[in-house]
Amino acid sequence: MAKQKEAADSVDNVEELPDQPSELAESTHAELLMMYTECAHSIRFAKAQQWHTMGGVLLIFIALGIYSNYLGPSSLALKTALGLSILSSIGGIYSLMIYQFWQATERQKLSFIADRFSSTLRQVRGLTGRQEADLQRYVLLFFMVFCILAGNWLLVLFVTPKLHNLGT
Repeated sequence: MAKQKEAADSVDNVEELPDQPSELAESTHAELLMMYTECAHSIRFAKAQQWHTMGGVLLIFIALGIYSNYLGPSSLALKTALGLSILSSIGGIYSLMIYQFWQATERQKLSFIADRFSSTLRQVRGLTGRQEADLQRYVLLFFMVFCILAGNWLLVLFVTPKLHNLGT
């Protein structure tokens, strides 16, 4: 409740305070504006790639499950499916981390650029707390990693009894 009041006060303050325009030359302002736009697009692209990576790894698990279900009695093929699922998990989680670090770098660029723009832009960017935004990003990252690990675990639970029935 206190945070909502604080946010409402911040919005009111934005309207009350006079705008301090940026002191940049027009050409520099245009360059920074272009870079700001590119950084924002890069962040959106990296977020989309994270979701596509998670979905792709889960689709690989489904394909490996189907492959394992329709195999003849071959322990090598089942062990290969398990190995591929583990490699897919490692690769997927590694990719998620790379995209997360990429987004953090782009956010640093945005902050650096925003500090050179008008006071109104800085106030609007300040409406969302950095800690709150970080918490949301890392909760989503945790969810994606959890989905990959859960998908791998379900595939292992599906394949392991088939492997034990073969006697290996």
